[in-house]
Amino acid sequence: MTLAAGWSGYALPDDMLSGTGLRIVEGVVLSIPFIGVWAADLMFGGRFPGQILENLYPLHVAIAPALIAVVIAVRAALALRHGQADQPGPASGSLGLRLWPDAASRALGMTGITGAVLVLLGATSTISPVWAYGPVSVGEVGAGSQPDWYMGFLDGALRLVPVGWETEWMGWTVTFATLVPLVVVGGYFALLIVYPYVEAWVNQDREPHNMLDRPRNVPVRTGIGVAGALFYGILWGAASADIVSTEFGVSFESVITALQVLLVVGPPLAFEVTRRICVGLQRKDREIVRHGHESGRIVRMPNGGYAEVHVPADEAERALLAVVPVPATPGHRDGNGRLRGSERLRGALSRRFGTGHVVPVPDRDRDRAITQGNDRASDRASGRASGRASGKASGKDLTRIE
Repeated sequence: MTLAAGWSGYALPDDMLSGTGLRIVEGVVLSIPFIGVWAADLMFGGRFPGQILENLYPLHVAIAPALIAVVIAVRAALALRHGQADQPGPASGSLGLRLWPDAASRALGMTGITGAVLVLLGATSTISPVWAYGPVSVGEVGAGSQPDWYMGFLDGALRLVPVGWETEWMGWTVTFATLVPLVVVGGYFALLIVYPYVEAWVNQDREPHNMLDRPRNVPVRTGIGVAGALFYGILWGAASADIVSTEFGVSFESVITALQVLLVVGPPLAFEVTRRICVGLQRKDREIVRHGHESGRIVRMPNGGYAEVHVPADEAERALLAVVPVPATPGHRDGNGRLRGSERLRGALSRRFGTGHVVPVPDRDRDRAITQGNDRASDRASGRASGRASGKASGKDLTRIE
């Protein structure tokens, strides 16, 4: 709804910049097979520019704001019904400010400040004086035009498609230059919506969770998030590829090629690097739980050796850092003992997601979990098969040594 409100307002000034953006939208809509011409005619009300401004005005000033208000109200009702998420550890509690009167007072103050600045700008400044140079010319395109920051990822997706990527099919010209960005961006947002339900299905976890997870405790989920953020960032950066080319004196084609390669290679690499960082942070936490913090103080032992004095972690820190691994949920067999394809897939995904997945230890089990070496099981869940194999080959337990 926010994107719809922003884009519709972006088009209303009817200058060269907004006209160029509307031309791009028209081209994308027209390229949709079978329904493109009908959809463009419905949106624009005839040949460009048609009645698009008259159609976008009520969307910008009434429809989108009303829907945003409804979404905010529903969100507030859900928060009142289910409560806010708690922080992990003993110092748990609702995050942020109370809705009333704290958050409401702050929002009212920010609204007043924003309104005052807008009134001051309107009274003292000339912004987008379209009356000074006339409305958009349908036969021209503004040079160096850039989308607003919130629409940059869509424009960048269009720029990263290879040149001439189209084909003929049953007498129709199918233009992948616009269809692929639509599918990819649509799939990206669909993944954001369905991911919580997919994860719940993979892990067979339907219980409500009101406690926030530390990112390091769920390495796969954190890796997916970082990979998605990088994917979005590359698309967003591609929207200014022409500005990067002119400002840094490099060819536009080389910038696009580099971003195309990065779009394919970057997210998987970011996922794996993030996952390994999370696993490494888990090991550091387990070391603190076992031995405490390094103090930098070296003492001499009675036998003549030297050792560093460690400061034990306090109870609150141990409650936060002490964790146990979450076992994977294998695929369930049906009444005939057969493992269906969907369950086989779910079991494989559960094993993959369970790599390094840990949860805090309940208070009553914390000391026993630490003393009995449950954190060693987390090492095994983190994929340390090679280390264990080499340790067994040399007759040593590398996990115990560490």
